[in-house]
Order: sequence, then structure tokens, then C-alpha cells
Amino acid sequence: MHNKPVLVSLTLLVLAALACGGNIGGGGEGGDGGPAPLFKDDFSDSNSGWDDTTNENGSTGYQDNEYVITINKTDWFRWGNASESGLSDIHLEVTVRNTGAAQDATFGVICHYVDSDNYYYVGIGSDGYHVIAKDVDGEDETLTKGTDKVAENEDSYTLGVDCGNGKLVLYVNGKKIDSVEDDTFTTGKVGLFGWTSEDADLEVRFDDFVVTALE
Repeated sequence: MHNKPVLVSLTLLVLAALACGGNIGGGGEGGDGGPAPLFKDDFSDSNSGWDDTTNENGSTGYQDNEYVITINKTDWFRWGNASESGLSDIHLEVTVRNTGAAQDATFGVICHYVDSDNYYYVGIGSDGYHVIAKDVDGEDETLTKGTDKVAENEDSYTLGVDCGNGKLVLYVNGKKIDSVEDDTFTTGKVGLFGWTSEDADLEVRFDDFVVTALE
């Protein structure tokens, strides 16, 4: 069981301009021929709407054009959400760097977030660990996990997650790592998280967050 503080003061995520003319909810194409983003954030604007808080257990917020989560307590789960709701059947992608001392930390994305007790989370660790899991009424349930498919101690990772159509799929650096079928949650918000195990002093840095509709 994780100890999870409830986030407060979540504000509306400012939607990035869809220069290629795609509509919110998908249907357009991006400049590279792929689907137009539902929204994206490179965290260069500290007013783009993500949670920005600090307390005795750590922090979530903007630093140096990245979104940074820190934790200074063992076995602690901390996250920040975008306020855009009603997102269904989506692909999320983000670049993440583990820059803290905690090498057994897990970090990744949240999807179909209903409230602080009900959501999916999908993450990896620099030690090669990966997990696809959910919280249902505050109770954790691991759907799948492993320790031998993610490259260890990379300078950065490109994390991709399909979340929808009754399935969750994890990709790392363009490679499919694992998948599971589950339809407990079908819509909600998205977010980013960090999670310590036996080591405290977590610091993870996220950049180039993009959400697109599943094709």
C-alpha cells in the first residue's frame, strides 16, 4: 500500500495551440503526419496549469523548463495532474530523467484519473523495473510488472503509454515493454508521478508531454 497525499489546487492546464488545425478530441494530423495532439506541454510556461506545491515530504512543480517531482520520504507516492478531464482512449508520451539519489525509484504517467483513489498508473525505474497498476477505492492492484525489459541507468527515457480500448500498453524508447487488458476506468484526467521504495531523495524531471487520441 502506498501512502498517497491528496493533491490540492489543481488548475486548468492551458491547451497548447494546435497549429496544424486538429480539433480537441482527435481527428486532425500533426505536422509530422501523425495525429494532432489533444494537448502538449514542454513546461517552459510555469503558468500552464500543472500542480506546483511543496511540503515536508517533497514537491511538484516547474524548474528549468521541466516538470520536477521530488520526494524525501521512503515508500511515498507523489503526483501532479492536468485538469483537463474526460480523456478517453489516449496515447501519452513524455521524456523523463531520474536525477535524484534514489535509484530504486519508480516514475511515470497516470491516466483515466477519476479521483485520488481511482486511476491507472504506469511507470518504470532506472533499475530496470516496470509496472502497470491501478488504484480502486484507494486499494492498489498490480496488473503486471517485471524487471528485465527496461534498460538500466539510461540518461533519459521516452515513456509511452496507450490507455484505452480496454487495454494498457507500456513503451520505452519506442519499444513495447508490456501490456494488460483492463477496463475498470474508461475516462478521466492524466498526470505524472514519482514513487520511492527503500531509498528516499527522489528527483525526476519530465519534459515534452504529449497526449494524442488512440488510432
